[in-house]
Amino acid sequence: AEIDGETLSISGCTNDFLDYATIQAIKSDCGIRHDFLNHISILQEKLYYKDKTDNTVYITECQDSDTRYQHYQTSAGCIPVINTAQGIVIPQSRVAYKIGSVEFYASECRADETDQYEIREAFCDPKFEHDFVNNVSYYRTYDYYVNELGETNAINECSRSASASFPHIFETSDCSIINDDELMQTRFRSKRQ
Repeated sequence: AEIDGETLSISGCTNDFLDYATIQAIKSDCGIRHDFLNHISILQEKLYYKDKTDNTVYITECQDSDTRYQHYQTSAGCIPVINTAQGIVIPQSRVAYKIGSVEFYASECRADETDQYEIREAFCDPKFEHDFVNNVSYYRTYDYYVNELGETNAINECSRSASASFPHIFETSDCSIINDDELMQTRFRSKRQ
């Protein structure tokens, strides 16, 4: 009310039920918050409304929305830690969640301290590598481990094993000699074993 040129309030603020703005949410300006305690990832959103001149007025900063994604452990994209000194493989995993059919990761790969697999050695085919210059043969092997699902996972390619070597033996008793009269030579023959 105007009284003698002075404006006086005659009531407090009230709702104008004839004029209102719908509160909306925008998610594209915000990210995802990972709640590792409750094993969920939560999509963030800002709340806003459009005023009478169509300007956007934000009424909150980024905050949790009702859209949540359940966490699970995965080894996808993680490389196991190979400890050859102790002869073990330690698998790694990370926390993941899915939006639709696309997998996203909430954490980096970390070693799983409860699971460890023994490094084993297996023979390749062929089993031996022969060094005819130095007259030694070696096993050809590769290292592998078996995971919790019973799957065999090779750690490296087939190569010369350092665990054993076998010097060549030349056995002449079963072989005859060759006499070459033209060259005036006698050649001894042997079997390499």
